[in-house]
Amino acid sequence: MRGPYPLTLIQIALLIHPKRIGVFLIYNEKKEVIYVGRSDEELAKELKKYIDMGKFFSYEYVVSPKEGYLLECKYFHKYKDNSNFLREDHPIPPAGIEEKCPVCGL
Repeated sequence: MRGPYPLTLIQIALLIHPKRIGVFLIYNEKKEVIYVGRSDEELAKELKKYIDMGKFFSYEYVVSPKEGYLLECKYFHKYKDNSNFLREDHPIPPAGIEEKCPVCGL
């Protein structure tokens, strides 16, 4: 995982390669993870949706949506019990991929 970096449009443009997919963490001002997500199409575009949610982000590229889902599950379970964590729903597999969560089996 690369980061954390300031969650700004400039940082996203400088750091994220166009058309790459991946998993990301969003942090609050104390650098506590508050959200885990992924992009199956374009990581930079997805990160821009969270500019108002957090102050920092980390990211990791993946080679396939399936790999992204498995990694997203791992990070979701790692951080879901943090007091400031905002995401309540478990990650779902990408369309057309039948894969169970490697952590809980969902």
